[in-house]
Amino acid sequence: MTTDRMATDAHHKDLHTLKAWAYEHWSLGIVLAISLMLRLGLYFFYASVSYSDTKTYHRLAGQILQGWINYDGSRTPGYPAFLAFLRTDQNAWLVQMGMGVLITLFMYFLGWQLGVNLERKRRQQLAFLAALVHTLNLGQLFFESSLLSETLSTFLFIVTVAGWVYGYCSPKARTIWLAGVMGIFSALAILTRGLFILLPFWTCLFILLFWVEKPSLSDSRYSVPFPERAYRGPLIRTIFSKMKSTYPSLVAYLVPFSLLIGLWVGFIRVHYNQWGLETIGGFRLVQNTGTFFEYVPDQYAAIRDTYIKYRDTRIDETGTQTNVIWRAIPEMMKVSGLGFYDLSRLVGKISLDLIRNHPGLYLQNVAKGWWLFWRAPVYWSSESLKIDVLVPVLNAVILVERLFIWVCNIFFLLTSLAVIWTPFRKTLHPSPLLGYLLGMIWSTSILQSFLDHGDNPRFLIPMQSLVVLWGLWFIFRFLPVGRNSPRIMSKKR
Repeated sequence: MTTDRMATDAHHKDLHTLKAWAYEHWSLGIVLAISLMLRLGLYFFYASVSYSDTKTYHRLAGQILQGWINYDGSRTPGYPAFLAFLRTDQNAWLVQMGMGVLITLFMYFLGWQLGVNLERKRRQQLAFLAALVHTLNLGQLFFESSLLSETLSTFLFIVTVAGWVYGYCSPKARTIWLAGVMGIFSALAILTRGLFILLPFWTCLFILLFWVEKPSLSDSRYSVPFPERAYRGPLIRTIFSKMKSTYPSLVAYLVPFSLLIGLWVGFIRVHYNQWGLETIGGFRLVQNTGTFFEYVPDQYAAIRDTYIKYRDTRIDETGTQTNVIWRAIPEMMKVSGLGFYDLSRLVGKISLDLIRNHPGLYLQNVAKGWWLFWRAPVYWSSESLKIDVLVPVLNAVILVERLFIWVCNIFFLLTSLAVIWTPFRKTLHPSPLLGYLLGMIWSTSILQSFLDHGDNPRFLIPMQSLVVLWGLWFIFRFLPVGRNSPRIMSKKR
């Protein structure tokens, strides 16, 4: 009888906990319903869209299905393997929309954890808006119907971020299993978009610094701003002392990550005699050096003149040389007598020589590429919309949304740079979660501009919702509140 009573009490307790959770997170149901309705509308009134990159992904997916025998390594294998596994474009579209819903849920989770020291009602509002802004962002929504890698890379990246946040906010969750899953998702993110190559660096650093302390984010130490909270005393001594407690998590993260990345880099090295994640790194550098290709020595005159011919034609047509290298490759191979991979290595060497000899011209393109990164594009096809009357409506909505996102991006740049100023940082009290996001976004924005000068606005897409989340948190942090609702609910030291 006693056992039955205990079981009944436990059941009632669990039921009460579930009801309390549902009451507290009722807004999550609303944003989830909106998310599902939007994707149902997209499914019935829109069609999946292919772009120029889609042909490459399809070709590589076919090579994977043939046993990787002829895989040419021109792209990292993440998205081609995704298409090969799902077999059809329709399946890929449906799975990408499912990922979009899950990303919405993760954004709610991140907003909720980021607002832990806000008054409860405002914390709920922050989480709701973080999820809602993502699911209403047509730039994100239309990518789910595009046969491109953005949605998959966004999902893999957000899962890694959410994993670290979960471990930071819940000390009991800091297990080798969580760290191992994060390592796998980090590797998959890089194998989908090589731009995330810095993700493991930031993740390991923040595991090392912030997975060692037992108290959670709601502890009174939250009143000490990041990065002052990261260490006490000499930095090197602090790192080694924390490594004693965090090395199991670090090892669990790095083993699957290193195994997956190492296997792929080894594959590229063995088959194509190159070090890297793909075989077209040399061609990518021409995106930055092509504007001053006139300075290529006469030793490579055939390659130089061929590229300049295609570049000038492209500039006459569009006003920019962006992506002209992919048109010029066949003729460059013909005039040079080199194969695809040898040509990639050679133009990479030529580009590095140009960068060393003309650093000013190179840095001008780097700066332009960095600025393009923040332009907030929306990729969609009006021809794929099945209701023509909605085209002008969507054009107007997209224009407004792009303006909003662009303002959010500029706000992020200005306010995140202000964090460098110590008095402002001590007033702002940024949490380690924000430090993790800021470091990842800023380092990626800089890295991408040094490596490529093509579709730079697309490179922000996987992190765009986190940029908006920063802006929302900043506004909620300084939003006026009532006398009985303190803005920051933390103890003072």
